[in-house]
Amino acid sequence: MSFASWLQDARFSLALLGPVRKGKIPSAPAHPQRDLWTGSAITGEQIIRGRVPWNGITHTLGHNKWSSPEWSAPFTEWFQGFSWLRDLRELGTDSARRSGRILIASWIGMPLENAPLRDADITGARLGAWFTHYDFFISSADEDLKQRFMQRVLAEARTIAVLLPIKTGDWRPFQAIKGLLATALAIPAHNNLFVCSLNNLEAELTGSILPDGMHASRSPEIQFRVLRELAEIRHMLQNAQKSLPGVMTAAADRMAAVLRSLRHGDGTLALFNGALFHPPGTIEQTLLRASPRAQVMARSMPNGRFLRLGIDTSLLLVDAGNPPPQGFDSLTHAGALSFEFSSGRHQLIVNCGDSLTPQWHEALRDAPAHSTLIPNDADTLLWHADGTIHHKPEVSATHESDLNAHVVNLSLSGFHPVSTGIWNRRLYLGQNGRDFRGEDRLEGSKAQLFVLRFHLHPNVRIEAEENDILLHLPEETWRFRSDGLTTIEESIWFGGAEPRKTWQIVVHNAFQMNVLPDQEPEMEQVEDIIHAEENSPAESLDEPAENIPDTDITEISELSVMDALPEAPAPQPPATHIRWAFTRMED
Repeated sequence: MSFASWLQDARFSLALLGPVRKGKIPSAPAHPQRDLWTGSAITGEQIIRGRVPWNGITHTLGHNKWSSPEWSAPFTEWFQGFSWLRDLRELGTDSARRSGRILIASWIGMPLENAPLRDADITGARLGAWFTHYDFFISSADEDLKQRFMQRVLAEARTIAVLLPIKTGDWRPFQAIKGLLATALAIPAHNNLFVCSLNNLEAELTGSILPDGMHASRSPEIQFRVLRELAEIRHMLQNAQKSLPGVMTAAADRMAAVLRSLRHGDGTLALFNGALFHPPGTIEQTLLRASPRAQVMARSMPNGRFLRLGIDTSLLLVDAGNPPPQGFDSLTHAGALSFEFSSGRHQLIVNCGDSLTPQWHEALRDAPAHSTLIPNDADTLLWHADGTIHHKPEVSATHESDLNAHVVNLSLSGFHPVSTGIWNRRLYLGQNGRDFRGEDRLEGSKAQLFVLRFHLHPNVRIEAEENDILLHLPEETWRFRSDGLTTIEESIWFGGAEPRKTWQIVVHNAFQMNVLPDQEPEMEQVEDIIHAEENSPAESLDEPAENIPDTDITEISELSVMDALPEAPAPQPPATHIRWAFTRMED
């Protein structure tokens, strides 16, 4: 054991020695707080009955039962964090108030040395929930319970203070800080807790939020969860008439702009790097609470390295960055160079998402669960047993645009094994958003077998024709073609309230197929795109916009014009590249 670990253990043991002298503890919080979020009355009723469904599994609660070998880690975290008090409050009945009070009394009756207090984030969530629901559950209790409640929150807050900072690289440090701050505001005499919470808040924001507002994890899920914690911290400080730290306000504004940019037209999050489903209204409410002054989207994310490209009603979101550094990679997926594509409020191409169920989580992190390229015998990421990454690829990207089109050039090197080669992906979006196409090349010492996967949103209806695949959305139809061997396979999507079966288009480079001539745009159209009189500045993730050379007409014509191939090609060695296109059909 290192000296730092030994010292922390010693301080933790001292924090458990309480109780602190009663004379220093008020009988009620100095600044009662209010919960910002809406609960579920249905969940509240289930808690009263002692049987709570969670990810398809019903968990049975019991007297003084705060953990169980049968419980999943996420459920244990949720139950011990007491965020479900808002569900009982939403139910609003006397039995709901009584059940919540009994469960709180059960927890504070547990000796400190027996309580699970080593996870400062869960302790922080619990203290925050207790204070924001104090008026409903505790204020009408007898004086003995109220005094024991205040003694216990101070004792648990002291354990948070000695465990900070925690290095989970996600939203959990902010959750711990929130609980410490809630206690400091409730018991002003302990100003050291207030100073400790603000110091840790500033350090965590400085260390985990990139200059463009993206969290260092590059995860929309963590981005959302951090903003949610900052919204609660903001409200606590304002309610206590405390000044908001400038670093927090600035960070929240930048983070909110990034999160807005990672949403589709229907308001849901793009499913990159561990994103889960959150109702659009919940996301919007979080944005408004965390950053009420700013209503803008990030124009670019040079540090977070996601691209948001839109023309008319078409929206393309691309993961164009390297995996995050060590310490921030707990949710990273093998989705480099993957994309999602939507038209208006309807998603067309998606990634599969993530799940709190461990088995599904592991499967959904892998490359085949993303709309990307997968070599037959290589991996883009390799993980340690604890879920962190020990092999990472290198990604580069440039983006060029004018008023009528976007062209993105992406490159990934560092497959495992490295002999697999370098993957180059070129994406084109033009023709008023009606024409989205790409070219994928895997270049190495020898031809490699690979597949392209395009996962479809469950609301897309598929119709297979001789040379096309028609994709029907509620209000329009898109046509898919490629010059590879195309199949349709089953898939699953975790981007909604429940997992849903769906389909995926899988394109193999085993040999090339015919592409009909009418797929080819006129060359005059391509040249008009490049030589538009009013060009917007080119954007790049690797260098300032002014340093990007003019788009090469020859290169774009290679992408945009797919030459017709013989109708019945003989079997060939694997092609090094595949060209494909999604075209919105005329009404």
